[in-house]
Amino acid sequence: MATLSLLPACNLLTDVNHFDGCQANCGEAGPQDADAAMRIADGALATDADPDEASVCTDGRTCDDHQACTANVCTPTGCEFPLLQDNDGDGFVPSAFGLACATDCDDGDPKVHPGQTQFFTFHSELAEFDYDCNGIQEKRFTTVAVCQDGPSGCKFTEGWLEKVAGCGVTAKWVTQCVELSGKGTCGVPAGGMINKVQECR
Repeated sequence: MATLSLLPACNLLTDVNHFDGCQANCGEAGPQDADAAMRIADGALATDADPDEASVCTDGRTCDDHQACTANVCTPTGCEFPLLQDNDGDGFVPSAFGLACATDCDDGDPKVHPGQTQFFTFHSELAEFDYDCNGIQEKRFTTVAVCQDGPSGCKFTEGWLEKVAGCGVTAKWVTQCVELSGKGTCGVPAGGMINKVQECR
């Protein structure tokens, strides 16, 4: 198991190969531990249940939360278990680590993360419109408008004109359906449509 000292300058997340000047490689046993830390950082141990090894502190304490997506860090007052990486601060580790628990498909955008419930009209840099990282670009508005004659007036369903718009696309949205010139003449009147942008996640 890797051994970390209590030197405050040591940081497992930024010192994965021990180049920040920590004394005695943060108290670790040798180059093999540095190599293991580097393999943890690049996701090569993705098949392990807990790829970051337990940390044995200089006072004999052991820090290990048995979670693959957190680091085991000794501190002067106890243990800390920071995420391996979370650049956008949304609480999720990027999927680039190759771990089952690493599910953030865009670590540069805090709006993109598993469980996102909001929809957006603009795409993210990496995830496009897959804001909840489920592999699907889910459209919010999927109804095509219906405006036709019925037995007791117009049969109307508000929705897109002719076909569902793609993510981020602006298209016509039908909001009204009336009898244009008496019974049997149901149609969309002037002003009965608006421009609408399709939202996705």
